[in-house]
This record gives sequence, structure tokens and C-alpha cells, in this order.
Amino acid sequence: MKTRFFAKNKRTFFLIFFFSGFIISALTVRLMGSMGSGHIIILRLCSLCLFFLSVRQAYLIYKDLVDERNVNREEIHREKLISQLSESLLQASGIDELYTLTLKSIYSVVDCPSAIFVSDGSGGFTRIKSYPEGLLLYPPDEEILHCLKEGIRTGRGTASFKEKALTCYPVKAEEKVLAAVGLLAGPDTILSASRQKTVESLLLRAGVALERFRLAEEQQQAMMEKELEHMRSDFLRTISHDLRTPLTGIIGACSALEQGDLNLTESAKKDLVSDIGAEAQWLLRMVENLLSVTRVGAEKPILNISEQPIEEVLAEVLEKTRTRFPSVQLRIHQPDDFLMVPMDATLIVQVLMNLIDNSVKYAGSDKPIDLSVKDNADTVQFSIKDQGIGLSEKKLRTLFEPSAQRSGDSSHGMGLGLSLCKSIITAHDGTISGENNPEGGAEFTITLPKGSDL
Repeated sequence: MKTRFFAKNKRTFFLIFFFSGFIISALTVRLMGSMGSGHIIILRLCSLCLFFLSVRQAYLIYKDLVDERNVNREEIHREKLISQLSESLLQASGIDELYTLTLKSIYSVVDCPSAIFVSDGSGGFTRIKSYPEGLLLYPPDEEILHCLKEGIRTGRGTASFKEKALTCYPVKAEEKVLAAVGLLAGPDTILSASRQKTVESLLLRAGVALERFRLAEEQQQAMMEKELEHMRSDFLRTISHDLRTPLTGIIGACSALEQGDLNLTESAKKDLVSDIGAEAQWLLRMVENLLSVTRVGAEKPILNISEQPIEEVLAEVLEKTRTRFPSVQLRIHQPDDFLMVPMDATLIVQVLMNLIDNSVKYAGSDKPIDLSVKDNADTVQFSIKDQGIGLSEKKLRTLFEPSAQRSGDSSHGMGLGLSLCKSIITAHDGTISGENNPEGGAEFTITLPKGSDL
């Protein structure tokens, strides 16, 4: 109780002891006039002792007040840092930014280079981030691994690996070690208990934010897997529908030709044979699309990239169009200069043919289709424009998504072709878009980079 009372009234005791020395000195001067010389000497010695004791006690109390003020300032600074980091972590857009904010905050406290390490899942670790950037740091493996495994502070100033230069702090959330932060202090630098407490508080906030990001990623991954399963089901329904319809037509036409009692005219027989050929051609294109899906749908798309002259690509598209759609007029517009573009020519031709195929089937017009190529600074732009009825708002919103519900007619769907086009162009680091042309009709635009690292 006495100690607590004294701690609360330090300023009062300081004033009492400080002024008591002067009061004693003044009383001594007044008493010396009525005393003998011997008594004066004794009185002077006693007053000097009391004066110095009072001043000394006042100095000690003043020193405690200064230290207390400094501690309070450091505590306020620590709380401010923790508050600022917590606010920044809430606004962080990703884990990389979270790591950077954490290391910057630690640097502002201890003024030491630092780095973040995470377990690689195979008994080792990986350095994710360092501050300042470009820090050359070669930490001892056992020190980092021990911190990650046991979740305790290791290295300099600790019981584990205390001879090492690095001090490692675990980053934890719900008793789970998520990462480790290594501080590289100078040989003469000793971290005070308050600074270590600040670092641990900052890492506690970082661990909570890191765990939040991890849980969000797991939730997003689960949603993506669910959406992927939904898309897979839609894809299978689309394929089943699109393959069954032409096969039914082929089987029906073959049955009619086999039955001799129908008395078909030669013209009718030719029409049936023509229908069989058309349906078989469409099935062939569908199989080509499916084979392309296996090439570009993998985690690492299999592309045969090489420099291709635009003239040859356009010539092949024109030839295929004339063979497949003899009555369709395709107008080619290309730059006068010779142009080479890195691409998988087979897949790009397939993309252009799919887009032309959609224009022929769904434009509702027999007017010419324009295929244009524009040479930009860093990209080459392909545009396919028809003069038909255009695209509805509903189709524009889900244009490149594979869905059986977006079949253009009762015979053949267009969802697979457009979704495949997007996959192929994305694998080329390009872009594809579709819109309604102000002059009428639909227009699809493709951009391919002139330089590719694929």
C-alpha cells in the first residue's frame, strides 16, 4: 500500500524533498545567530547532510518521473505502431502486401533488416520477402526450421542457437505457426524488452491477418472447384446435345437411303447425301474443338508457337471458308506490310473459323463478312464483323462461357466454340471480346502480342 501510494504521488514528494533542503538551510542561518561556535559547526554539518539528502532524494524521484515519462512515450508509440499496422493489414490487397507492411513496421521499431520465411512443405523453408529490398541474407537452416517447427523464438538472445546472428520470431495464429521472421541486428545492438514486446505484438497482428487471407483463399478455392464442377456438367450436357443431334440426322438419312420402298428421286437422294456430308463435317469440327480443349485446358497449355506470316494464316482461313461455306462472301482486309506474329497457327485458324462459323449461322444475313487485321505498336488485332441481327444483351453477358442453355438453335450449340476461342487466345496471352457494331451486326475482336515468351 505504501509503495502504491508513493508511486501515485511522486510529483508531490519531489516538491517536498526539493524545497525542504532550502527550508532547512534558511532555518540554520536564523539559528546560528543565537548559538556558540561549537554548536554552529554541528548545526552546519547537520543542515548540509539534510540538504544533500533532500536534494538527492528529489533527484531520484525526478529521475523516476523522467523514466516513467519515457516509458509512457514508448508505450504510446508502440500502441500507435500496432494500431497503424492493424489498420493497414485490414486494407491489404494480398499476402505479398501483408508481408511488406509487417517488415516495414518491424524495421521502424528495431531499425534492423528482416526477412520472412515459410515452410515449403517438404522439410525445408523458403524466403518470401525481405526488407530492405535486395537484402543478402544466408540464415542457418536449423535455426529457421526450429522456429517454424516449435513455434518459439530462436537465435541471438535466446536459449536455442544463441550463438547465431539472426533472431527468429514465429508468426502464429490459433497456435499454428504460419511463418517465421528473422531479424539481423548488429553485433552491438541489444533489443530491449519493450522492443521485443512490440515486435511480438506486431507479429501477432500479422498472424491474424495472414490466417484471414489463408481462410479466404481456401473458401475461394472451394468456390472455384464448385464452379468448375458446374461448368464440367454444363460442358458434358452441351457435348451430349451437340453430338446427338447430327448423329440422329445422319442415322435418319442413312435409313431413308437404305429403304428401297420409299421411291426417292435422285434429287432427294442427293439432298440426303449432302445432309449426311454436312453433318459429318460438323462432327469433324466438333472433334477438332474437343482435341483443342485438351491442349489448352491443361495447367500448362501445349502450344506450338512460332513466327507465322499473317498472309498465310488469312489465306488458309479464306480457303477453309470457301470449302465449308461456298455461298458466303468473306472479305479480307490486311496491312500492306509483311507481318510476322508468334502464334500456334493451327489453333488461331481454328479460332477464326469458329467465329466465322458463328457469323454464318447466327447473323441471319447473307451479306459479306469482313475479316480485318490491324498492325498496332505491340499487338496485332483481328476483327470479324458481320452485318446481321447482332447479339442480345443476355448473350453479351455470358458470351464466352460454356453453357448448354446458350445454344444458338435446336441443331448445334455455339457455347463450346466461343469458350474454346477464349481459352486459346488466353493461352496466347491475348484478349478476345464481342460486341454489337454501331453500324449493325456483331463484331468480335482478337489481340495477340507481337512478342511471346510461351
